[in-house]
Amino acid sequence: MQVKLCGHATLAAAHILFSSGSVDTNIIEFATLSGLLTAKRIPAINISSASNLQNDETEDGFYIELDFPADPVTDFNFDETSLVSGALSGASIIDIRRTQVADDLLVILKSVPYLLFTIHIPTIS
Repeated sequence: MQVKLCGHATLAAAHILFSSGSVDTNIIEFATLSGLLTAKRIPAINISSASNLQNDETEDGFYIELDFPADPVTDFNFDETSLVSGALSGASIIDIRRTQVADDLLVILKSVPYLLFTIHIPTIS
């Protein structure tokens, strides 16, 4: 079974591919169940203070920039707002949006000094 996206594994895979010379480009595109994820190799300043380097040797380092796939949001049927509020232990809801790809809910709650509630998934399933 493939997960929709695992950023840590993708970062590790990009690092190995860039470090080993397995790719001859500075951009790798990964096709995931969440969409296209791009890893870009960004050159870093030469590193000369590493303890394992001899005399005046330097080591070229790099960073990896990940561009994650976006999941746009759409309006949510407000007829179900009370169900969502009930699932969030009666929390006051300001807005609810639904993601287009993953079909997840983004719930914006009224600011409270602390949040402590139990989510009742069967209520909103």
